Amino acid sequence: MTPEVGNMNSLKGHLLVAASDLRDPNFARTITLMVEHNEDGAMGLTLNRPTDTELDDVWEQISEQPCSIKDVLYRGGPCEGPLMVLHTQPSLGEQTILDGIYFTTNEDAVTSIVTAPEGRARFFVGYAGWSPNQLELELKAGSWLYAPASSDHVFLEDERHWIRLHHQITLSRDGIAPIATAHLPADPTVN
Repeated sequence: MTPEVGNMNSLKGHLLVAASDLRDPNFARTITLMVEHNEDGAMGLTLNRPTDTELDDVWEQISEQPCSIKDVLYRGGPCEGPLMVLHTQPSLGEQTILDGIYFTTNEDAVTSIVTAPEGRARFFVGYAGWSPNQLELELKAGSWLYAPASSDHVFLEDERHWIRLHHQITLSRDGIAPIATAHLPADPTVN
């Protein structure tokens, strides 16, 4: 059961793990950290979709300040938005997502994180967004599994993370291991 917000369960601070049969190319085999979830809708950042673009390549186009971070940008989802950061610096966070993990889009805070980094940070272009009740309908349809997130999930860079999380959540929910989860093809209908 997830924490209550108003008359609904909030998944803020939880992971959405795409179900094995979710074939939407924007979300197939994704792990999304929920940044916001309330009666107005939901917003999250996909953690396991690195781009081929380095942060410093983009940063030099938007700021004259030096970039002190060598990392790739992540595609947070299909919706366009500002440069977004999940990080570990409480004084620069617009909101706390989970213990020790903060979210910001504030230009001054992002500049501070990029130019004088302390701790860890992950940078995102785009986000995953849901209108009111849309995520609830997708959950009811079985498109997503969910579990509480930890700071370890946010910065994990293992390409097999989706398989492990999917397996763990399914096992804990059903009490049995899913068959051949580690060998699921990209399109499970051909399995």
